[in-house]
Amino acid sequence: MQMKTWSFGRIVMVCGIAGVLLAGVLVFSFPLPYSSEAILKIPAGGQPLAIVNEAAQAALTRSSLTRIINDRDLYLGERKTMPLEDVIDKVMRPAIRISPAGPGLAAVRFAYQDPSIAQQVVQTLAERFAGFEVLDPPSAPERVGVRKRFGLAGLGMPAGLLFGVVLALILRRRSVATS
Repeated sequence: MQMKTWSFGRIVMVCGIAGVLLAGVLVFSFPLPYSSEAILKIPAGGQPLAIVNEAAQAALTRSSLTRIINDRDLYLGERKTMPLEDVIDKVMRPAIRISPAGPGLAAVRFAYQDPSIAQQVVQTLAERFAGFEVLDPPSAPERVGVRKRFGLAGLGMPAGLLFGVVLALILRRRSVATS
């Protein structure tokens, strides 16, 4: 390969383009999960945040999440490589989001690769919030993170440019040392 004859700018440009292409292939090769959401009415009395946190702790116990995983056959691939406790802590809990959805309202979200399972799990989770009324049943699942993919792929350009600058400087230094 005759990289010695390439100009500094050409090396940087080619590496920048290669960085975008590589990042794009990596980012777009991973499947995006689907997310479903249910809206719950927080029972009256006390601090809403404290009520939600207390109900979430009761609804999201290890035994409750284990039952959901086993009933729905969730995370079969992960269960082959790690213990169930790790699947719960490292995979399932991060897929569950409980957040405020307005005055006196809380949203329960779950993300999973299968849209119907995401919706079913949200329904199960919403039902486990004792004393809460389900105002809005689980939504139709939507893809999560579509816009983030383009941003992550775009990071390939500066990474490739940086690599190109370093490569061009190394090649320049080697050509000066050999002549």
